[in-house]
Amino acid sequence: MMLRRLPEVVVGAVITNELGQVFLMKGAKWDDMLIVPGGHVEFGESLEAALVREVKEETGMFVSDIRFVGVDELTTDSRHFVFINYVGVHSGGHVALNHEGSDGRFYDLAGAISERLAAPTRRLLEAVLPQLRNRNGRR
Repeated sequence: MMLRRLPEVVVGAVITNELGQVFLMKGAKWDDMLIVPGGHVEFGESLEAALVREVKEETGMFVSDIRFVGVDELTTDSRHFVFINYVGVHSGGHVALNHEGSDGRFYDLAGAISERLAAPTRRLLEAVLPQLRNRNGRR
């Protein structure tokens, strides 16, 4: 019997703070490139509930004012990810990273895009930076 492989559905979010900065962390599964927090959606779980859970598990932060951004995907020889992307606001909790991330911190918008980013994170930031700049008064 042949094992059927399916795409993996994951959620992630660009999380901003009160200064208009964006949270990024090094992802061990991504060659220590910078990523946004997120992860797999569990069966029966809504996308937003998965996002809130994953952000809390990975970073210790609470996220609110969640808004859908778009869908992206990444296909390699061994995996196929479908990314459901959001933006949200840090609404509490101190940053306390679990084993999936390291060196997490908030970056200024201008500097974030010049960092060593995983490809899906770069595409997500490029998609949302113009609206974040407008919302945050061109920071």
